[in-house]
This record gives sequence, structure tokens and C-alpha cells, in this order.
Amino acid sequence: MMATLTSSRVMGRPILPVASLSISVGRVATADWNGDGVADVIVSSASGLRVYYGGPGMDGLEDFRLTGSTIASQRIREFASAGDVNGDGADDVMIATADAEDTWVRGRVQIYYGGAGMDSVPDVTLHAQDPVEVFGPAMTSLGDTNGDGYADVLVGTSFDDIGGSGGRVDFFLGGASMDAVPDASLTSSVPNAFGKILGAADVNGDGVLDAFISLFYPTGDVLVYDFSAPLPSRAFVQGGNRTIHVGKADTPVCIRVEPVGHAYEIADIDMSTIRLVTELGSISPIPLGSIRRLTIGDTDGDGVTELPVWFVSSDFGNLFGSTRRRALVEARLEGQLASHRRFAASVTMTTMGGPHELSSVLAPNPMNPVATLAFATMHPGIVTVRVYDVAGRLVRTVLSGNHLGPGDHSVRLDGRDDKGAALGSGVYFYRIETTDGPLTGRFVFAR
Repeated sequence: MMATLTSSRVMGRPILPVASLSISVGRVATADWNGDGVADVIVSSASGLRVYYGGPGMDGLEDFRLTGSTIASQRIREFASAGDVNGDGADDVMIATADAEDTWVRGRVQIYYGGAGMDSVPDVTLHAQDPVEVFGPAMTSLGDTNGDGYADVLVGTSFDDIGGSGGRVDFFLGGASMDAVPDASLTSSVPNAFGKILGAADVNGDGVLDAFISLFYPTGDVLVYDFSAPLPSRAFVQGGNRTIHVGKADTPVCIRVEPVGHAYEIADIDMSTIRLVTELGSISPIPLGSIRRLTIGDTDGDGVTELPVWFVSSDFGNLFGSTRRRALVEARLEGQLASHRRFAASVTMTTMGGPHELSSVLAPNPMNPVATLAFATMHPGIVTVRVYDVAGRLVRTVLSGNHLGPGDHSVRLDGRDDKGAALGSGVYFYRIETTDGPLTGRFVFAR
């Protein structure tokens, strides 16, 4: 049986006189427009946008109205909170408008700064990139995606039948001098099917809002986009820019990383997520349990505590390939915080390897299903190449006592053990025995 809810059981109560709502209301948006820490309300009416400031003394009288020649001569199609795009502590409002004789075509999005000086003159105007675009049918604030203290916004764009192209979503970074040039754009080749922003929420737990954008034809999918930028960091090789001998076994290399501008605390770093990355591949640091001495402190005297991250030089061939001579190279140290927010820093280092150095590199890494193990020896002699699993068990003998001359060599790994069975996904190690000494490295096999 359906229960009847009587008024005596309703907990809520109206806080504004009913008469205050007797206007032609099209939409309502809420944010802290005056920066007092209390939510305010904007409602649309035939005479403009009416602003009602929240607070204990909130009444049914409008406190401000966005109107005047800049709005009266245009059609207001959509409006929403832009967040605090100029960093003054008050939320701003963005309004999608078009000329009175137009529909959406040749539309624009105007941003009005909130605060005590809020007026009816737009502070920033964003224009369509093409005269046939339907600009601003939906828009949303993503908050501060890059940690610079300014809110950023998305504006959806679809195309009319004349354009015949797919929709687009433009991403604009806020700032004290915010401009009308998109900082990034998402596009679709499906006409009139993309560009409707449904909303934003932090679905991956990194502290930054993610955007929900519909692709309503032909699939009806809702796409989720992560616009968060890595938090700024600084990284450097401990002990100065010393030369790293690529492929030289068991030589530890320490890279120290620190936040820039107090963007985060190093205690919040999730060590299991750290990678050193180049276009050729990525490597993981040495597990903390195998490090005898972990020195956390300010070693460069800049007043910021650094976190040491240790790698082994035998892995660096996976990042830089076969380096023939001393070279200045760059990699990217990436990772996540416990909050899932990303951080990243570029690091410059000097590497050396080649035919006059004992070196090795396996690529691609991760491998699936095959990879090439390239290595260089300095003197002729017997060479053995073996592959071990993470437990130290021998799974494949690739070369067994072959006599090789000095110079470059390579062998093919096919992802199978000595019995021909496919290897399981996971971490493996190779060991190359030469007359010059051993070479070791690790790789990931991903099925």
C-alpha cells in the first residue's frame, strides 16, 4: 500500500516568501557570488538574471540584477557558476548569449566576476571558433584542475547542419588575465552528437572534478574525462649530474623529488606508483625494503624536503636505448599521492654506453608477446643468456655458452619457457654472463 505523506511529517520549510518566486523563472544557479562563504542564488527572468545573496537575513528581495545593454540586447541561453576564475575569493558567473536576431549560431559565453564590484559588464568573452558553430549549449566549471589557484571551465560546442562537422568541448584555464583562446579541445567526427556537458564530479578520487560529456548519437554513451594536471615537482640526480653507465649492473642511481610551491607533502606520495618514463619505456624504483639507507631531507639547501627514489642503472637502457657515447638526456618522474592526485617532474641526467661499455637493453618493455634483448661486450668470449622469474627460478636459457666477439649483439625473447609454454604475466629478470662481467635487467611480460 502506498503511504500518504502529510505536511506534519515534512521536515523542510520555506525560507523565502512565495511571492518572491512569482516571476518567469527559466533556470536557477547557486554559488558564492559575493565571497562571504554562504551560497547565493541566481534566477533567470524576462528582465535579466536576479541575484539573491544567501545568509541568515536572506529575504525575497533581489540584491543585484545582471542586466543593462550588454545583456538586454542579447538572448540569454544558458548560465552557470564558473567557479572563481580570477582568484578573488568570490565565484563568477558565465552566461551563454546570442544576438537577438540569432539562435545559437555565432553565440558567445560571457564571464562576469563576482564579489563586491560585480556589475553587468562582462569581464571575459569567449567566442565560437567558427561562424556556424552552436557555441555554449552547455558549460560547467571544473574547479582548479592545475593547482594554480584559479577555477577552469568547459564550454560545449555543437555544429548546425550547415557545418556538417562533429561537436567540440573547449577547455579554458582561469587566471588573473584569462583569455578567450582554448587551452585544450575535445572533438568528435559525429555531426551534432558531441559537446553536451552533463556535469562534473570527482569520480577517481584525485581531488579534481572530472567532466561527463554525452555522445548521444549513435551510441548514447556518456564519456568521462580527467582534466587534472600533474602537480608541479622538481627532480634531480643525487650527487650532481654524474654519468650513469647504461646497462652497468647493480649500480644504484638516486633521483630526488620535491614539490614546487608547497603543492603537496612528500609524506603523501604513494611510492608504489612512481615511474621513470621516456618515449621508449618506463622503469620502477628499487623496493624500499632493499634500500639500506633512505635519507629524507633538504640536500640542495632550497628549503624544501626531498624524497629519494632509487633505481638501478641496468634498467636505464629501457629508457634511452643503445647510447653510443656520453649524452645529456631527459626523463620524466611520475607518481601519485595517496589521494590519487598525480605529480610529475622532468629530470636531466648524463648517460653513457655503447660498444666500448658493457651494456644491455630490452625493448619493448613491457613486452607482448616478443622483445629484443640487445647487449654489447668489450672482449670476445663465452656468453650465456638466461631468464628467471620473480622467485629466482630459471625459465628460459636463450644462449648457452655461445662464443661471441666484441661489439653489439641481440637475441629474441618470444615469451615462452624452455618447454615452449607461454609465460604468465608478471616481472622477469634476465642475466647475461660475459667475459667482461655480468649484465642483468628486469622486464614485464604482459599477455
